Parts: sequence; structure tokens; C-alpha cells
Amino acid sequence: MSSSPNSRSSSPAPSLVSFLSNSVIRTLQRLSSEVTGEDEFNSHRRDVQNSDKNHSYPRSNAPRAPPRQPSPYLPPALSSLILMSSSSNRSLLTEAIAEEIRLLIPARLQLHETWTLMYSLEEHGVSLSTLYQRLGKGAFVFVVRDTSDGIFGAFANESIQPSAGRYYGTGECFLWKASTLSSSSASSLSISNQFSSRTSDNIRFKAFPYSGVNDYMILCDRDFISFGGGDGHYGLWVDGNLDSGVSSTCLTFGNEPLSEEGDKFTILGVEVWRVGPPG
Repeated sequence: MSSSPNSRSSSPAPSLVSFLSNSVIRTLQRLSSEVTGEDEFNSHRRDVQNSDKNHSYPRSNAPRAPPRQPSPYLPPALSSLILMSSSSNRSLLTEAIAEEIRLLIPARLQLHETWTLMYSLEEHGVSLSTLYQRLGKGAFVFVVRDTSDGIFGAFANESIQPSAGRYYGTGECFLWKASTLSSSSASSLSISNQFSSRTSDNIRFKAFPYSGVNDYMILCDRDFISFGGGDGHYGLWVDGNLDSGVSSTCLTFGNEPLSEEGDKFTILGVEVWRVGPPG
């Protein structure tokens, strides 16, 4: 006997009810698992933090270097210079000027207690070849006196010799000048840079060190001696007759003209001193 449509059950099919029930159960289980996992993670993190707070780490027993202290030992004071000369006449280079130059030369040369006069225009005559022959090897101080009684020159860390058109020397070279001050000028003098000072003999000393712009330190020939150059200007140039010279601002040393007479000057005296005893 067939049943009519009105006689069928109105409840959902068993398969649909089962599917929905299983879906709800799985969702609840997943949420419960996530909450439990998060709680376990937070609990573990708190345990680690508490353990770090309560744990005392051992200190390293490795020896530590003591802090560095400045050395109580100072280098010995330099002995006074002795200027050796065979001439009985007073030299152009005084001890006061020599001591100023000494402070600026390399430390290895400052230890020399004796400087030796190797050439003097007054003693050895007007001869550039004689000047070259008498010098030999070493470091030298070149000294000029002009008709204005100015004293100036150069320090050469190598011997002053003809160089066949080639510049030589290192950044240890420098130019210098010294001028005598009146009593009033000496008392009011203020030192404005580290290369200018007043000696005990009321002499104002100025030095012009290597600038680093070029390497035109020393250039010598049989007709001239020169120190510094660039753009056609010499820091100090002396002719072969040793009677005239030129001094201009040059790139090598950034110097002012060394002579109060201007760029060109007339020479009254020339000396060349060896830093150290006779070679």
C-alpha cells in the first residue's frame, strides 16, 4: 500500500543531522585546542621569565687588563746646542735661532748636541761649487742674511747638491725667518700661531712647514739653490754668485716672503750648517 505525501515525516534526513552535528563538534574541539595551546605557551613563557629572574649566572673569572695610565717617565730634556765654527767671527746663525729650528726638525736629529758650520760666504768665498763640495751627506740648515739685516733660510733633510733638474727632499723640510724686535715690540708681541715664537734674545721666529700641495722641496743646480716652488714662484732662490735672491709665497710651504726687502733681495752673507758633528 503506497503512502501519501502528507503521511511522510517532517524531520530532517538523518544524514544531514549527522553532518551538522559532526561539524559543530569539530569546530568546538579546534577552538578548545587553540585556547589550551595558547595557555600552555603563556604559562611556559612565564616560567622561563621567572627562571631568568631567579637564576644567578656565574661571573667570568678571566683576568681583565688594567686601565692604561699615562707614563710617569718623560723623555730627557735636550742639552743645549753647541755651534762649532772654525771662524773667530760671529756667525749669522745664533744659538737662540738654532734652538728654535731644532724644535721643528725630526726627533732623530734633535738629539745631536753639535751643529757644524760647513760653509760660510765670508770664510770660504763666493763659490757655489765650493759650497757643494764642502757639504757631504746629512741634514743641513741654510742661512741667508740680506741688506736689511734679515736672517732667514731653510732646513733641508738631505744634502744640498746639484740634482739635475729633479726636485728632492721630503715633508721634513721647511722655511724659516727670524727678525730682531725692539724692546717695545717684544713686550707687546702676541703669538698668533704655533710656528711663531719669541726667543730669549728678542728675536721673532717664524717657520713655514710643508703644506702637502706639491713635492717641490729642494732643487739645486750649478747656477742656483732653491727651496719650494709651484706656479713659477720659489719659496727661496739664491743665484750662483751668492749675491742676490728671490723669496715669494710658494705652494710647497705656503710661506710669506722671507725678506723684508720684498720678493727680491740682496745678499750680505750665506752659511750652511750641518745638523751634527762634521761628517
